[in-house]
Amino acid sequence: MPEQMTSDLFFVSIQATYQSLEIALFNNSRCIASVMRTDARASSFLVPLLHDLLRANNLSLEQCAFVVVDAGPGAFTSLRVVIATINGIAFASSMPLVSVSSFEGLVCQIKQERLLVLLNAYNNDVYFAYAEHGKIVLSGSGKYDTLPTLLSVFKTDACVTVTGNGLLMYPGLMPVVSQVFSTTEVVDSEVPLAESIGQVGLQKWQRGETVKKIEPLYLKTIVYDIQRARAPK
Repeated sequence: MPEQMTSDLFFVSIQATYQSLEIALFNNSRCIASVMRTDARASSFLVPLLHDLLRANNLSLEQCAFVVVDAGPGAFTSLRVVIATINGIAFASSMPLVSVSSFEGLVCQIKQERLLVLLNAYNNDVYFAYAEHGKIVLSGSGKYDTLPTLLSVFKTDACVTVTGNGLLMYPGLMPVVSQVFSTTEVVDSEVPLAESIGQVGLQKWQRGETVKKIEPLYLKTIVYDIQRARAPK
C-alpha cells in the first residue's frame, strides 16, 4: 500500500493517445507544471520532454513516487511508443506505474451526470464510453452507425453531454447519437488533459492500484462491455 501523502509527494502523468504528447508534474493533487508537444511524431519526444520538465523543477525521476500513463484507447503507434518507453524506464528503475484509460480521464475532467465519450478509432469506428454519475457503465468500440443499438438500453430524455475527438472526425456522429439521446450538449474536449489523467491516477495509487507494466487498452477485440449494472433512475 502507498505511504501516507506528504507535502513532497511528486508524480508524473503522461497523455499521448493521438498526435500530441502532454506531461504533467504533480505535488500531491496539485499540478505544478506541464509541457506539451503537438505533431505526428510527438510521442517520440517523451524522454527529452520528461527530462526537461523535471530539471526545470529541480527534480529527478527518482524523486517521483510513481508515473501515471493514459493507456488509451487511441492511435496504435502513439500508444505503443509511449507505453514501451515508460515500461522500459519502470523496469530499469522499479518505478510503480498506474494505468488510466482515456475514458476515465474525460469522465474526471467533464463532471456531468450523463456523459458519452466518442474517440476516433479510424475506419468509421469509434471507441465509446457512457458514464452515469461519474461511473462508466458501458464501453467498447464499433461502427459509429451502430451506436443506437449499443446504447439503446440507456435511452433517456434527460440531457446527455457528448465529447471526444470522434465528433471532429465524423460529422455524422451527432445525428446518430440523437437517435438515442434526444437532448444533448457538446463539450469540446478532444482528449483528456494530462492533469485529469493524473487526478484519476492519484486516486488509484492511493488505493494501491499500481502495476509493473502498462498494457495498452485496445477495444476493437470486443464489441462492447457493460461494466456494471445500470444505476437506478
